[in-house]
Amino acid sequence: MFKVEDNKKKTGQYLKKLILGKYKSQRQFCKAFLEKRDEKADDYEVEKFTSKISEIIRGKGTVQTYDLPIFCELLDVSCEQILSAGKCYKPVKSHITNYEVAFSKDKKVWESYMNREDKLFLNYDEYGKSVVDYALEFHNYDFIKYLMKTGHLNFVDNSKWERGFTFGLSTDIKRREIGYNDIWPIAHRLGVPESLVYEERLRTKAITLAIENHDYECLEELKARVNPAIYNLTIFDNRGEWLEEQRDDELIETIANADEKIIDYYTEEFVIEDNHKREHTFMFPYLNRVVAIMIKNKNPMVGSVLDKAIKHNINAFNLLKQQIEEYTDILYEEKTAWSKDKDDEFTKEYREECRQQAIYLAKQGFHYKEEDGLVSYHYSPEKRKYEGMLTNIISVKCKSKDSKITEKINELNDVVEKIVELGKRE
Repeated sequence: MFKVEDNKKKTGQYLKKLILGKYKSQRQFCKAFLEKRDEKADDYEVEKFTSKISEIIRGKGTVQTYDLPIFCELLDVSCEQILSAGKCYKPVKSHITNYEVAFSKDKKVWESYMNREDKLFLNYDEYGKSVVDYALEFHNYDFIKYLMKTGHLNFVDNSKWERGFTFGLSTDIKRREIGYNDIWPIAHRLGVPESLVYEERLRTKAITLAIENHDYECLEELKARVNPAIYNLTIFDNRGEWLEEQRDDELIETIANADEKIIDYYTEEFVIEDNHKREHTFMFPYLNRVVAIMIKNKNPMVGSVLDKAIKHNINAFNLLKQQIEEYTDILYEEKTAWSKDKDDEFTKEYREECRQQAIYLAKQGFHYKEEDGLVSYHYSPEKRKYEGMLTNIISVKCKSKDSKITEKINELNDVVEKIVELGKRE
């Protein structure tokens, strides 16, 4: 028994995901559909049917019953999978496949397949998917844990790689070559091994399942709160270009809709050590997006999450203020050392000018990246010695109808403005 998804928009978006997972475009799918139905597939008919599919994807229409078998056949899924928007999966083939094994909850089925002499499980199927891909797609967490226990999935340290992929989840089931219908599309990045990108995707998908199953031991093992790109940030460089590349919206949505214990876990601060052995305190890099979803859903826990974010931002402000003031005093003392014993109008005016210059120079090491809230600051209190700070600050751009939540949002964003103002060079 399965429940038909009554939200047309969700069903439409899921159908779009299935179509673009196998076809280069909606138009190509529509052409294949018309040919399957033995109808004309000229430009006019394809255009007309493409418009119909677009309506369904936008939630303005539904798949007709008489069309459903063709959708299932062309997309290689069951009718239950389409009608439930991916919440219900049913095998569609009779012979043993990666699909069936990854769908199964029976340990004997897994063991039988994994212990075959021909090592069939190491292969990708005709759709370019492995048992790992299917298991993550079906949210079969028990099977994922089985693969981890038997050594087919392992947390891996890639710290020797210095461009944003310092750890991930490796597998001996080797990934296929990238194609247009890639299960998890990976943009080409010059000099970045595809295997590292894939390992990070595996890790993120496994984290999503660990959250759903409240497996805190696994969350800790996979460093669930941390994006590996953070380890490559320093007080001199907070560009963090990989943070956005590695963002996973499914993970963010899962966290935002989780229970109180998971929310508490993801709103705790964590400390990382950068390449220069300096420790820095962070919060979950995508917490602003989590908060936005919680506000939209009127989640009762959003107030406590905002309180934690406010506290984190205030701590960042205080640390930055302390360091800028410390360096300002150092620069000021260096410039005015000769005039300590003088008290005439000239030296008073000179000291004030030096104070303003010291403030300006002290702020040269401040950098703020609004896109992902990264703040860094560096200064040199002594020759060949550098100090500084690095963190992320949380801001929220959405609004709430709840006056108390609005008040917290304003307080949160006010601290962000104070931080930016503090580092502004005038």
